[in-house]
Amino acid sequence: MMLADEWYSSATLWAALAVPVGLLAGLVGAWATLQSANPKRRLDYWVSKPTPLLNTNGVGLEVRRNGNALTDPHVLEIQLLNRGRRDITSSHFDAGQPIRLDVGLPIIELLTTTSEPTSLHPPTTVIDGTALKIGPSLLARRQTVTFAVLVEGHSTQPGFQAALQDVSVKASWDPARRQASSISGVTAVGGLITTAGGALGPAVIAMGGRSNAFWTAVAVLLAGLWASAGSWWAATTWARRR
Repeated sequence: MMLADEWYSSATLWAALAVPVGLLAGLVGAWATLQSANPKRRLDYWVSKPTPLLNTNGVGLEVRRNGNALTDPHVLEIQLLNRGRRDITSSHFDAGQPIRLDVGLPIIELLTTTSEPTSLHPPTTVIDGTALKIGPSLLARRQTVTFAVLVEGHSTQPGFQAALQDVSVKASWDPARRQASSISGVTAVGGLITTAGGALGPAVIAMGGRSNAFWTAVAVLLAGLWASAGSWWAATTWARRR
């Protein structure tokens, strides 16, 4: 019978440990190589549905700007999200051309511009008829810029034009859906890794002998560490991608 102080000489234990450790090391190495070799820049954009500025229900109210009455005033929210791992600088704007985000409705006024994190400055923005011209300006890594604009009308057909070098551009989901997707991703990935970690326990117990309390304790400890590390990695990774 093997003594407890001879645990380090157990071939079955080291064989059981080699599989998850080797797999984890391989995944970390592949991920690090991919990240360093592909410093991607990615810009997402989102345009909300028009929200009526007035809901008068027959009450005689009107909105005026510079003395002119607006017949169908609505508010649109527009977001730019740098979802990549690198800053998008003014040098990435080819020939200094700004991003042009056309909402398909006359833009009366830019009401607000906010940046998240708040420590980062929002880009320069100019109204051009039915479009916002944005930049050339710095869009920092993980920065989200939100514009609220006053428009005349409600039948919007957004269009996006950007001459950006080495930057992929795509339409994004609305903020509520993005948050729900992030939470679902954390739960799913964390659950899968927790399941894999829990499977280590029976494997080590079976290889070391079910009657050996020492191996049972080792198996439980390894499974707990594996599950905790996996859940933490999943949560932090998905949070950075939001």
